[in-house]
Amino acid sequence: MAQLIEKIELLCGIPVFHMEDEKSAPKGFGAFLEQESPFVCAPSLVELLVGRCRRQTF
Repeated sequence: MAQLIEKIELLCGIPVFHMEDEKSAPKGFGAFLEQESPFVCAPSLVELLVGRCRRQTF
């Protein structure tokens, strides 16, 4: 699955990140450097996005 997401990242030019749980740091799938991630520079962005994900209905 990770290889498929990495290919999608490369084709679209958009990095995709995931979290193993709400307290873990966001990790990339490999197509882009994790140092390029806005999540590394802005932890408040991670909190905002996690909060929005929690409020979503499926």
